[in-house]
Amino acid sequence: MKIRSVHRLAAALPLLIGAPCLAGGSIDIVIAGDAADFEAQRQSLGGSSTTLAEAGEADSLRVFGDEFVPNVAVDEGRLVFQFNLADIGAAAADNPLVQSAALRLTLLSVSPDPEFGVEAWGRGENLDAPVFYTDGGASAHYGSAAYARVHDAGFTWVPETAAEPTEVSLDVTAFLNARYSEFLDTGSAWVFFRLQADQSIALGDGAETTFAFASADHPDPDLRPELELTLIPEPRLIALAAGVLALTLVLRRRRNV
Repeated sequence: MKIRSVHRLAAALPLLIGAPCLAGGSIDIVIAGDAADFEAQRQSLGGSSTTLAEAGEADSLRVFGDEFVPNVAVDEGRLVFQFNLADIGAAAADNPLVQSAALRLTLLSVSPDPEFGVEAWGRGENLDAPVFYTDGGASAHYGSAAYARVHDAGFTWVPETAAEPTEVSLDVTAFLNARYSEFLDTGSAWVFFRLQADQSIALGDGAETTFAFASADHPDPDLRPELELTLIPEPRLIALAAGVLALTLVLRRRRNV
């Protein structure tokens, strides 16, 4: 976790009135992705369909459709990212609201030219621990009804074929406000995102496209997934701090008259 900057609205209060600062302004925090990230796949073999999960131990993870390997046909692959809100640490106590939140990913490549777009979904409930691809419940994240789009109007992203790493920033403020509130209320800290095709992928429909994203294990830390949050205190505390500061300045002026 990185704290990039801290801006204090009432930073002068301790100097003026000799008391602790009543409220802060905003604080920017970056939470690194977790190496437990994995691909969830729907596989078809002999007319039956099952969902399998593969390890997120490579440099990249994929969203894809129609991948054929010997004796196995994969209809679709979806990508699950995980973040631990507990990494926020002590800053959470004084900043209970999310002013803005962005999911930052790096698209490494698209092949061939995209025949479908990618949507970002989020799990509507936090979990108490990360999910590993070896866990019994990992495969359920492929089609879990607990996930929904994380953009109010829906978000479909169809990039050009990537010749070099491309940063993708998704606004997930509304989603994170709910997840952060649950974390503060219950302590459940693990938040989940799922990237998937923006259309139904049927085996053999020709939608053979693969989007490769940098994983949390990528050797270049600048390319790894991040969740960037701007946290703020409650508005009433900011107003209280501003009022105390204004009153202090008025009293000081009167003493100097």
